Amino acid sequence: RDQLFTLVTRWLEDRHRVANRRAAAQLLGVVVECEGAAAMSRLLPMLPLLHECVRTAGEAIQKRLQHRQRLNAAGGQHEQQDSDDDHQDSDDDHQDSDDDH
Repeated sequence: RDQLFTLVTRWLEDRHRVANRRAAAQLLGVVVECEGAAAMSRLLPMLPLLHECVRTAGEAIQKRLQHRQRLNAAGGQHEQQDSDDDHQDSDDDHQDSDDDH
């Protein structure tokens, strides 16, 4: 068990590998499910690491959502310009988007 918690701690501290951090959190959940209150003495020191993982994941999600909103807003402005120009060059816009794929 000591080796397991050492590995989980190492994974939680790895800021560059999100998959490791996710696996560590899931593994801790399984351990708590199996051991119940007996796991608390080992889990309590890991709570700051878990908190950091959740916080940074939440920040990353928030940044992605803000980026998507900016893209959607820019796309809406682009669409508005197209309608103002009586849909001039709309075929070119569709062709450009096809070239991006």
